[in-house]
Amino acid sequence: MPETVEIKQRHFPMSADGVEKMAAWDKAAEEIKADVKAGKNVGFITLGDPMIYSTYVYVMERLLDEIEVETIPGISSFSNIASNQNFPLVMDTDPLIVIPCTMEEEKIDAALQTYDCLVLMKVYKNFKEIVQKLEKYDLIDSAILVSNSSQDREVVYKDLRDVHLQEKISYFSTILVNKNNKRK
Repeated sequence: MPETVEIKQRHFPMSADGVEKMAAWDKAAEEIKADVKAGKNVGFITLGDPMIYSTYVYVMERLLDEIEVETIPGISSFSNIASNQNFPLVMDTDPLIVIPCTMEEEKIDAALQTYDCLVLMKVYKNFKEIVQKLEKYDLIDSAILVSNSSQDREVVYKDLRDVHLQEKISYFSTILVNKNNKRK
């Protein structure tokens, strides 16, 4: 980047404390608004696609009625993983279901039983339970896990039965499942 570009790094807490998170989003939005009104061009860079489970959305929502906002699409982690691993996500008439593994357990179970092609995001907190579900529904051999997709520290796990895997995965971990793509 040219030396004239000012880079600001901001911390957005990943916690269950809604008040703490909203305060961080409000502060970032106010700072962006002030910079734009001062005549600066501002960019908000995020990992993956800004419209898929991204903190960017919370900041954007606070800015839409205040300043002009242009969102440029990124590459979702699951698209990147599928392409890099030659792992087809969907074909023909298959639907693709994207599930945050932080949602209700019954909904996760229902999706795993109903759909052939799934993206399981936010798996880091309850990874052990998710792997048990994949085994229960005979999906474990149709799944791969990638941590830190597209980053220098990206790691691909093709055997989700590894008992030590839970200690290795990062916050940025995603599981792809395609029932029609069983590994032998």
